[in-house]
Amino acid sequence: MKNIYSYFTIALLLIIFACNGPKSLTRKGNKLSEAGMYKESSEYFLRALSAKPDFVKAKVALKTSGQHVIDDQESIFFKALNSGDKKTAVYAFIEMKTFKDRVSAAKVELSFPSQYQDDFEQVKLQYLDERFAAANELLGKEEFGASEIIFNEIIFLQPDYKDVASLKKYAHIEPIYRRAVDAVKKEKYRSAYYAFQEVVQQQEDYKNAKAMMAEALADAQYTIAFMPFENVTYERGASDHIAAKLMNDVLQNKGPFLKVIDRQHIDVLLKEQKLGMIGAVDERSAANAGNMIGAKAILMGKLLEVKVSENPVVSQRIKGYEAYQVKKLNPQNGQYYTETNYNKVNYVEYTGNRQVTSSFQYKLISTETGEILMSSIVTETSASTLHYASYDGNRSLLYPGTWLSQTQNNTSDKVYTGSNEKKQLDALFSAPRTLSSREVLTSALYDKIGATAAQAVYSFNPENK
Repeated sequence: MKNIYSYFTIALLLIIFACNGPKSLTRKGNKLSEAGMYKESSEYFLRALSAKPDFVKAKVALKTSGQHVIDDQESIFFKALNSGDKKTAVYAFIEMKTFKDRVSAAKVELSFPSQYQDDFEQVKLQYLDERFAAANELLGKEEFGASEIIFNEIIFLQPDYKDVASLKKYAHIEPIYRRAVDAVKKEKYRSAYYAFQEVVQQQEDYKNAKAMMAEALADAQYTIAFMPFENVTYERGASDHIAAKLMNDVLQNKGPFLKVIDRQHIDVLLKEQKLGMIGAVDERSAANAGNMIGAKAILMGKLLEVKVSENPVVSQRIKGYEAYQVKKLNPQNGQYYTETNYNKVNYVEYTGNRQVTSSFQYKLISTETGEILMSSIVTETSASTLHYASYDGNRSLLYPGTWLSQTQNNTSDKVYTGSNEKKQLDALFSAPRTLSSREVLTSALYDKIGATAAQAVYSFNPENK
């Protein structure tokens, strides 16, 4: 059977390949060529030769249709040249030359009007002069985007034309630089820093961008002092766990702007100031202390609640069926066959759950004004749910179902033999059989709370007011 499938697959692939093989592509190309669609037919011949480089029929056909393409482009070039349409002439010649090179790569040579090369170079130079003048005029009007588009076209046509490369760079970088300068004026130092950084990455010595970037970074930096978190619950060490997670996440994601002073360094700095903070403090005194140690804001936190709810594990006898097979004789043909029957049985399901819910409040307070810059209460839940089954018999033959009496049959009795129902029941036998401990749940819970609060802190932008 496996060999039959293999042969079928190979045959199918051969059919697909034949439909898009060199011969098929050449036939399609010939039809297009007969209709006078030489560009399109040439593409089919090129594809055929890409699949089979030595396919003679495709080469012959490509030489004929390809020469038509060259002749048509030559006519377009000549007419545009005589009528003064420089752009059309330039791009017609480029298209003609590009096509000729593609065909040559397929080992097919076409007759190319090389006598027009000098004419092309002359009209291209005239076109470049016009475009260069137009771009400079736009640049003078500070229309940087429009001028950059033209400079890019000039570079495509002739990369070493005059000083187009430097002017193109100026047209691209100058608006970014100006945006950065404008951001500084508006005291949007973070935006300014990133804009100056973009300028420096493209040209390190562009004006004073590097020095301005350093100044913007210094002005954008924001120092937050982490005050000791309060804990008004009976959960020992809970607020310290949240504080540690919060601090760790902030330090890993703070970026270039955020500076952090933790409790240990706060105590040292306050001792140097001959000040002290014992126990819980109010917002005003904490803000004053933060201001004295050079912080622009303080982060205060309070663990408000930790609530544990638990439903003990309980068991319940569930009705089901265990399959068995019976060998029977078919009286009509005298042959034996196997019939599946079902015994009514009971198995046991166990359910239970434990969950811990906690609420934590944090506030970010300005040390300059005492204003609450950001405040929120984070409520998270960590839960463990138990649902598994056990059975003393052969569980591979066990099926879910319903029945009224284990000893008597009833029309409402039903066994569910569908694959989904069987999979759901089987999954109960491999499900976990113990609830996560209270300690494991609370640890995960405090991590979630700390991570949520940390994201708010390191995402805070004081410039977005």
